[in-house]
Amino acid sequence: LVWHGVAVAGARQATLGDLELNLGTDPDGSIIGVLNDLGGPLQINGTFKATKTAYDAAAQLTARGDAAIAAALRKVGTPQPDGSTIVQAKGEFK
Repeated sequence: LVWHGVAVAGARQATLGDLELNLGTDPDGSIIGVLNDLGGPLQINGTFKATKTAYDAAAQLTARGDAAIAAALRKVGTPQPDGSTIVQAKGEFK
């Protein structure tokens, strides 16, 4: 799946570029995915896995030369020494 022209809107707005999501299944039946950018001001490398009972997702996000995006990323995840931000989500389906 490719999502062109990804943007966010709210108190501030930003265009983030194009994203690609590749989906598949593991032998155990879980759904797996890999999310990457296709260029633009947001670099993203992420993975997720969902089973019948739980999910686990993580992504490394980096702003490419956009100070506003870099500042926003520091507020949504765990800043890394290289300037990227790690965002994680893990939980159970009920």
